[in-house]
Amino acid sequence: MELILITGRNLKIMRTADDMKAYRLDCSNMDYDNTETRRAFWSILDEAKHRTGFDAASERVMIRVFPCRSGGCEMFVTKLTERKGSNIVSISGAEEKDENELYGIYSFTDINDLLKVCDILARSGFTGRSEAYYSDTDLTEKKRYYLLLFCRSSESKRFAFINEYGKELRSGIRESYIKEHCVCLCPDNAVEILSELA
Repeated sequence: MELILITGRNLKIMRTADDMKAYRLDCSNMDYDNTETRRAFWSILDEAKHRTGFDAASERVMIRVFPCRSGGCEMFVTKLTERKGSNIVSISGAEEKDENELYGIYSFTDINDLLKVCDILARSGFTGRSEAYYSDTDLTEKKRYYLLLFCRSSESKRFAFINEYGKELRSGIRESYIKEHCVCLCPDNAVEILSELA
């Protein structure tokens, strides 16, 4: 099991197929109402606390699970600001249906520009889904960062400012190409996570 502390409020957990078997977890039927699943998650979070200092016991958290082809999974744990109610408020996977659609793909040559855009979006109340990727194999640029924004079309008016920091990709490069050929920085909540680094 690999643990990556992204920020003080966000932890990435990479689990192999053997890890999944050891904890008796299956991505297709994870349910926090199930005692075995609950026990497995708290055991994982307890190990994360000892290895990284990420303490989820005192705050509410949301856990997103993304299955891997190898049989393992990537788990993203986010501490929430609200503290009322049960600790784990959501365990969900990538197969969830999202009302939001891909609005735009934005490209940046400097990570600081990407972080600034995420900070502005977070402060303006962006509520859609967002993903961030990195590539150093672009033929025209040495490095490139991508931000994918998913939202309702009614929210898209607030994105005009992004062109001051990066470039909107309306044609050519596609979402599937980025996901296949680039390194994923944040598969979800990129705006919220990266805004904390701005």
